[in-house]
Amino acid sequence: MGTSPVNLAHEVADLVSLPEIYLKVREIMDDPAASFTDMAKVIAVDPGMTARILRIANSAFCNFAARITTVQHAMSLLGTQQIHDLVLATSVIDCFSKIPDGLLDMRKFWHRSVTCGCGAKLLAESRDLFDSERLFTAGLLTHIGRLVLYLRRPEIMRQAQSDFLETGIPVQQTLESELGFDDAAVGGEFLSAWNLPESLAEPVRYYTHPSRAKSHTLEAAILHIASAIADSGAVDTAEEDLIRQLDETAWSSLEMSRPGLLDLKSQSENLVKEIAEQFMHATV
Repeated sequence: MGTSPVNLAHEVADLVSLPEIYLKVREIMDDPAASFTDMAKVIAVDPGMTARILRIANSAFCNFAARITTVQHAMSLLGTQQIHDLVLATSVIDCFSKIPDGLLDMRKFWHRSVTCGCGAKLLAESRDLFDSERLFTAGLLTHIGRLVLYLRRPEIMRQAQSDFLETGIPVQQTLESELGFDDAAVGGEFLSAWNLPESLAEPVRYYTHPSRAKSHTLEAAILHIASAIADSGAVDTAEEDLIRQLDETAWSSLEMSRPGLLDLKSQSENLVKEIAEQFMHATV
């Protein structure tokens, strides 16, 4: 196969598949005759997933006043869509847990991805978007194209990451120069190859160029800002440099201000400290 986002995505999608627990949950979500109880039963037979859902439900991510002790209780408070999204988020982390440590530091990668998810969630909440948990999942998946490239074009991806850490050149800039496309294009195609909905795939596909999104422009803009915040933490980017990197369309469509951006960055970092281990526990 040639080097294109579609080909690279399908090469890895053929090697890395979502676990059975997630496929069963998605099947229930797609079945109008399935019940709330059906999903709870599917999750309950997987002790590891049950424990992770309960840890997340009892963390600052959900911020419930009372302790949640069963999946059924969590589902009654969060709803089936949010439980589905949490199962997806933790399943994706599991899928890539076997990437060799010599290729990249997976804990750092997922910590940065959780940071991106937190930024997206908080930004969605600040704009009164109902489905902020879905934006968390999209944020967590924003950089998944980088994993695909680490697996299929490791030298180029390593160079892009090295350039970013040493000089602050955005990863996508190096990738576009070397490949003619960036990790966003690969990530969007990969999520489509996994048959995930366009409400996730399109924002990821266009997070570096949010104005190009056709149906989910606002979500792509949110991921653009959240990704910049997550990447800035890795290299301690100066405030002016962070703002300079942002797409003007995304900045204006979200009505961001300089104080608002810095406050969002601070809130994201604080939330990550409280919830990162709940998502990554016993996985990486």
